[in-house]
Amino acid sequence: MNIVSGVVSIEYSHFYITEHIETGWQLLGKWPYQPVSGGRMSISGPTTSPAVPAACWLTGGRGHAPDLQLDPASTYTVHVYAKGRQDSRARYEAAMDREEWGLHEGFEDYVVAFVPTGQQVRPRRPGHSPR
Repeated sequence: MNIVSGVVSIEYSHFYITEHIETGWQLLGKWPYQPVSGGRMSISGPTTSPAVPAACWLTGGRGHAPDLQLDPASTYTVHVYAKGRQDSRARYEAAMDREEWGLHEGFEDYVVAFVPTGQQVRPRRPGHSPR
């Protein structure tokens, strides 16, 4: 990992850190989200079952992508970005027409970011009584 340093004037303990999104990523939308249970999230395709691990993810031998644990006492804004949607159909059809058979996946990429926005009363998990 590269170490980057710099100096910025800070007033009243306020400063900003911004991630520069590559111009190839399109923001599809932002939506509010409130966990309704324990905050454990996973992703599944509508016809392909749970997501498989992305490169370099450690799964602990479970064979699918790791769960994301959100703080159930927080509220969030969900940002969804996509890349490759404009020509994914053409690239998919070109891949299907090829003689060799291989992995025909990965025609679109998505990033989902949960940004904390506030607090809520911690939801009660099903089957657990309040203490």
